[in-house]
Amino acid sequence: MTKAEVKPFSTNRLFDQSPPEEMQEGRGSSCSYAGVYVQLDVIPFATIENMSRDKRERIEAIRGVRDAAYVRNNRDEYAELYARVGQRTFTIQLDIGPQETFASARPRLLQMGAAMAAKFR
Repeated sequence: MTKAEVKPFSTNRLFDQSPPEEMQEGRGSSCSYAGVYVQLDVIPFATIENMSRDKRERIEAIRGVRDAAYVRNNRDEYAELYARVGQRTFTIQLDIGPQETFASARPRLLQMGAAMAAKFR
């Protein structure tokens, strides 16, 4: 996703001052924006499914973001989405802002996940 496409989902006040950082990771890639971190094809979905079985991880299966998806509250610091579209996987990590909770950041996370999944059609 481009910086302009990610901007509506970030609540980080430094978003416009920070350039995105792109990196190759294994057979995939990642991009970091102020308040948002995205990975594409970095984590195999089987790994994510295994994490979902670990009760300590507290990962919740959700519907509505293509083939399969999970969300996680990562220590009330990040709202995370793990998703699969066909053979492709992506993750999104959004900062939970100082005036937010995981519950209030979750709709933003799911909207961004749906926008990213739509790019695979």
